[in-house]
Amino acid sequence: MKFLRFSCLLILVLFAGCVGVDQRLTHLPESQRTLFLGNFGNVTFESDLQIELTEALRNYIHLRKGYILVNEVEKARFLLYGEVILYRREGFLFDNEMNPTRYDLNIVAKLRLIERETGAMVTVFDEDARTQFSVSEGMSEDEVMARHRLYGKLCRKIYDRISMAFPLEKENE
Repeated sequence: MKFLRFSCLLILVLFAGCVGVDQRLTHLPESQRTLFLGNFGNVTFESDLQIELTEALRNYIHLRKGYILVNEVEKARFLLYGEVILYRREGFLFDNEMNPTRYDLNIVAKLRLIERETGAMVTVFDEDARTQFSVSEGMSEDEVMARHRLYGKLCRKIYDRISMAFPLEKENE
């Protein structure tokens, strides 16, 4: 148990050190970049996937400091809702007894960024991520650790998309 806590803490520290501040949005007033992150939906058969992904995305958005996360819908300028539409674990390298030694993890999420006051869709998109892990060869790891790497990749892609979709007003208006 202590090892798991230490590993999670180490990953969090390493993850925090690798994430840069979003220079595109930080110069804007905080009131213009407030975001409510709704809990992800999950149409796959993998339990708790949506909870883990929502928390990973919440942490990533907080670390990037571009959007300001708020807890109430009424305080947000933007609403972000998502749904996990695919999660697949497939063995692709097998030993002599046909047991998988390496796995592929794939995830696809559908997201909607909405401007709250107008109800207008700022952007709607699907985003995917993929990673591999091995339980018995090389740098072996379990599926939980591989999923955290997978969430990191997906969160980075999602954040980049919602950051690029941010509607910048013209300075003359």
